[in-house]
Amino acid sequence: MLKKLLKYEWKATARYFLPVYGLLFAMAAASRISWLFSEIDSVWNRVVEVTLLMGYIFLFAGVFVATFIVIAYRFYKNMFTDEGYLTFTLPVSIKDLLLSKTIIAFVWTILSTIIAILSIMILILGYVQFGPLFQQFGEFWNELMRAMDAYAPHSWLVATEVLLLIILSLVGWVLKIYASFAVGQLTGKHKILLAVGAYFGFGVVEQFLGTALLLALPYLDYTAISQMDAVVVGEIILLMFLLLQLVFTAAYGVLTWILMKRKVNLQ
Repeated sequence: MLKKLLKYEWKATARYFLPVYGLLFAMAAASRISWLFSEIDSVWNRVVEVTLLMGYIFLFAGVFVATFIVIAYRFYKNMFTDEGYLTFTLPVSIKDLLLSKTIIAFVWTILSTIIAILSIMILILGYVQFGPLFQQFGEFWNELMRAMDAYAPHSWLVATEVLLLIILSLVGWVLKIYASFAVGQLTGKHKILLAVGAYFGFGVVEQFLGTALLLALPYLDYTAISQMDAVVVGEIILLMFLLLQLVFTAAYGVLTWILMKRKVNLQ
């Protein structure tokens, strides 16, 4: 059943994202074409060039704003509006509903980032020689791999921790949105307002605990740390933040699951 939910959620959200992606690419291409006529000294040409560039910047930011809005809108609409009556009568578990929406939201967040980067490449096409750029990147990558091998296995553990931290942070961000709406729907009125308050409240808690962890670092055993390699120290610090992010992510997921299972208010 999870596979069917994923397929349905993908199709339902694609109709929002694909037009935005298409517009971003079109605006990047149009802005790039306008630059081809930059040598023509005319007011009209400058107006068109600036307008298209501003439109691109607006759409570039809009991709990430749209990602947030669609993720939030789909969850709230499916779960805590009149559609919720139908959603909660489906022969699926709350876990599968939550998992399907989280997975698709995570995928769209990654895709939005990739699309934004590709649009920049379209915009600078011709101004930047991608051949030498990719060659330099290849050289940098080879140097990085040699450095990683020199400090193995700790360097690879650090890289793994960074990757896991990024993934957990994105999943935690999605689940924080869901948890905020799950809290917001507890009241009969002003659900969205309470959800916004919950979202910022969760953010304050995250900042407080993250700052507390940073302030605790000076109290570590520096006698032992001074005998460690810098990579090992980085590994330990990253692990601490990784565990903290894991706690946040798990807390948001469990809170959302409990409230959806026991405290749903569709009034």
